[in-house]
Amino acid sequence: MPTYRKIALAFGTMTGALAVAAAIKTSAEPPRVLSQDEIIGAFAYSVFDLEEQAFDATVKVDSHGGLRVQSQIGAFDGRWQVIDDTLCIFFEEGPRTGATCSAVTQIGPRAYATDTGAVLRKRFDAVAE
Repeated sequence: MPTYRKIALAFGTMTGALAVAAAIKTSAEPPRVLSQDEIIGAFAYSVFDLEEQAFDATVKVDSHGGLRVQSQIGAFDGRWQVIDDTLCIFFEEGPRTGATCSAVTQIGPRAYATDTGAVLRKRFDAVAE
């Protein structure tokens, strides 16, 4: 059976909404939107594989509001903050300059989707700083 990653690569022009729908459909747990405390607990000190349309990256998140995105086009440092149960990411340079805020839905035990179309799969929890 093809994995989600193989499907996403085969259909590189797939929209973010379809990618999220595919991830939710294959999840054993019902999706649910995370609260502020749950987002902080899930993301702080963690490393994720990110898939968004045809874009793949590794995201390293610390507990002090810093993050680093490493992708095929380069590495970008940014900041993260949870505001009113939404995850907000801020970049001063790179392809996502500025702020992006989105709700986070849990789509599996270690998998999350944003309402902007990103799917994040937790690779591991990082060592506390």
